[in-house]
Amino acid sequence: TFRSLEPPEHTVTVQVIPKGIDAPVDNIEVRLGAYRAETDEQGLAKVGVPKGTYELSVWRIDIEPASTELEVTRDAMVEIDLIAAIRS
Repeated sequence: TFRSLEPPEHTVTVQVIPKGIDAPVDNIEVRLGAYRAETDEQGLAKVGVPKGTYELSVWRIDIEPASTELEVTRDAMVEIDLIAAIRS
């Protein structure tokens, strides 16, 4: 199987901000719909997407997943706060 996606028109830069946790901010999965990237050592990920409305989500096993809806009409920078995952 394969996916056919529209070519990117804009770049969304996502900055993940750890809140009250001492964890590296690299290798966090960032998704805007079917488009995805991973954060670097500074907690930045750049995702190329066409115009549209997307579910922006960030995930890694040791953090609480976070998501928000984002409308992309131009290049943009978004900050997402992260917290540690609750373990029982």
